[in-house]
Amino acid sequence: LTNIGLSYNLMHHYDSALVYHQKAIDAFPVWSSSYYNKIETMILKDALIAEARILFDTAVRRTGEGLSELKIRLDIYEGKDADA
Repeated sequence: LTNIGLSYNLMHHYDSALVYHQKAIDAFPVWSSSYYNKIETMILKDALIAEARILFDTAVRRTGEGLSELKIRLDIYEGKDADA
């Protein structure tokens, strides 16, 4: 599911990519890579930063990981340079 989603990303078929990234999350919700991939797609598709932040918070809660690199990137996108 993840590889299919990534393939759609590479082809710039972001709507299809989002579907497969979500399926990957649903199949294995404790694996952080699926969240990371979906957040990347959300940003590439429409710069959905607020929605990406919500998904990020869900990912941290479900996976127990800090996802610090992704947090820094979202902080930068949101103009929170000091937090980044």
